[in-house]
Amino acid sequence: MPEYVKLLKSLGVNAYRFSIAWSRIIPLSGHNDPVNEKGVRFYNNLIDNLLAHGIKPVATLYHWDLPQVIYDRYEGFLGTEEFRADFTRYSRLCFSLFGDRVKKWITFNEPYIISINAHCNGTLAPGRYAETGADTKKEPWRVSHTIILAHADIVQMYVREFPPLQNGTISIILNGHYYKPYDADSNANCYAAQRRLEFYIG
Repeated sequence: MPEYVKLLKSLGVNAYRFSIAWSRIIPLSGHNDPVNEKGVRFYNNLIDNLLAHGIKPVATLYHWDLPQVIYDRYEGFLGTEEFRADFTRYSRLCFSLFGDRVKKWITFNEPYIISINAHCNGTLAPGRYAETGADTKKEPWRVSHTIILAHADIVQMYVREFPPLQNGTISIILNGHYYKPYDADSNANCYAAQRRLEFYIG
């Protein structure tokens, strides 16, 4: 790992966003399951190496790597309340373990991708689409709802419990495409482009 951090430094990188693998920290992933000390040590070493080279760590709590056991237990994001409880425990643990050095946190990376690619067209784990029995008219909305609630849970918990000690910030990463009207002189085209942009990004 140190050689990769040195390479980042040689490229002039002063901040590095990485994701924490939920199942590396809590292999069974639930709110009552044991912590993996080897996983904790891995991220401690990464964070310490980054800081030693003058690179600010930016940690993402969830970047499309749903633990298999979470899916097996309650279908992941489709089990809204169970997911919120488990994700809250995992997030609080990360803040407690790494927040003395990590000052910028991301809850979810690109939730649109989680909702659509994982629960509509099946190109991302858990690979749900109509041919697998997924209700693609409802599931993406249920998943989005779970993500919004879980994001709110984590932000509120972080703001309430951690900034006085850690002086950090927390947010979410949204992806989106930019849409332009085919004919800028057409009100209908302009409205359609704006509507699509708002539908995609919110």
